[in-house]
Amino acid sequence: METGQPVVVRAAAGQAISRRDFGAIAASGFAASLLQPSAITFGVQSYSFRDRSLADAIAGMQKLGLRSCELWQNHVEPLKIPREDLRRQPFAHIQSVLITRR
Repeated sequence: METGQPVVVRAAAGQAISRRDFGAIAASGFAASLLQPSAITFGVQSYSFRDRSLADAIAGMQKLGLRSCELWQNHVEPLKIPREDLRRQPFAHIQSVLITRR
């Protein structure tokens, strides 16, 4: 590697920044991001836990520290209820699932 001119990165305003300065700026930005609450919410689709029951999937999500979830249909829809019965009370089963899982 040549030892002549240092490698520089051009800032948006056209000002040259050395690798050392860039590393310091990046590290301080990363450290500041750890100290402030994030506006980004991480979650999971319960399909990722399709090999488990809903209760086990929720336990796994809690173990990972996830607080947001989009539910997969097989976790909340009853499997052996005829379609006509579901149409008469479409939310009864889902409400019972959500209430018992809190």
